Amino acid sequence: MEIRGRRKIRLSSPRRVFLNLSYILLGLWLLIVVLSKSYILFAVLLSLPDLLLTVCLMGMGIYLLFAARGWKWEERIVSIILVLPFIWLFIWPVVHDEIQLYRTVPTDEIVKKFVRNKHAGSAEVLDTSLLMADYDSGSKNLKLFFKVQPDIFVPDEERFHGSFKDDPVRSAKIFMNVLFINLIKQPKELTEVTKVPKTIEEHGYWGDTLILKANYEKSGGEYKLIPPYPDVSLVSTNGMWYLKYTVEGKEGEIYIADVPGVDINNKLISNPESP
Repeated sequence: MEIRGRRKIRLSSPRRVFLNLSYILLGLWLLIVVLSKSYILFAVLLSLPDLLLTVCLMGMGIYLLFAARGWKWEERIVSIILVLPFIWLFIWPVVHDEIQLYRTVPTDEIVKKFVRNKHAGSAEVLDTSLLMADYDSGSKNLKLFFKVQPDIFVPDEERFHGSFKDDPVRSAKIFMNVLFINLIKQPKELTEVTKVPKTIEEHGYWGDTLILKANYEKSGGEYKLIPPYPDVSLVSTNGMWYLKYTVEGKEGEIYIADVPGVDINNKLISNPESP
């Protein structure tokens, strides 16, 4: 009786060459990664080869994944490994940064650094010399104290956009837009550095005067302004501009500048339903 053993199936020569080439390129990629991590100069010089090699390995992995017939265990493993450099270079940094946002506690220094990088205007109009952030880990509430410096804000606007008297209507719109960016938009953009707080409570000052309180709530990974909305307007009376505000039921106004001409009444938030 003839006993036939199981014949060991070997990869054809072209497939073996493809796998050997994959191993060589993977080794080259690992060498580039090690050198780039060890020396800054190599990181700069090898950035383009690293990118090209990563894309090449990704293409080879996709080819092996869809073109290989009669899969062998070695090919299955290699097809997965070839995709890893692409994941490491393009996908993992995004995932890592997102994870860090949910782990970064918003300290005063982190908020100040964010404000310095994001300030609107040609000068830093928010005072970063004072306390700007106070985070309560128990309630996960972040209190912000944003103080506009009038002696910087007003001259800066006229220097950068022209005298208020030249075009009062345009100047008033720009004035309130820059104020909106500094006091309303920036707290919402804190998701760029942290997503830890569930709520944000902002106290906005014009100099030493509290002109608004704004509350934000995290929803879908973003901070959204919620009622009650800040009530701040730039108005003109007898040729003079004033900031009119209402905070906790108390009204007040602050003189800004002498600007004769058309009447002005621009709200900080024109549409409370979509601030």
